[in-house]
Amino acid sequence: MVLLFASITLSCKKDQNLLTANATIINTGDVAADGCGWQVKLDDDNTRYSPKTLDTAYQKNNLKVSISYYLLTTRFKCGFTAPNAPGIVQIDLKSVKLR
Repeated sequence: MVLLFASITLSCKKDQNLLTANATIINTGDVAADGCGWQVKLDDDNTRYSPKTLDTAYQKNNLKVSISYYLLTTRFKCGFTAPNAPGIVQIDLKSVKLR
């Protein structure tokens, strides 16, 4: 009974951190050529995130999407960033839908 309660509590807590937004998929250039790869730019405030993974079906520059995601504590460093630069906050995409 305790395990069931704990698993329900933990799953509900994680869903509280699930964020949703309208966004645009942006191709900033190949990482091997000093770009920052695929990014997700939120429509509301132009914040850019680096998705941990992005399905190839959505790897289209300027693609308008609706997303559900979790903010991660990790950051993606790319391009010609200074060694002490913070990098781009990563996100874990849970759903991506065309709009």
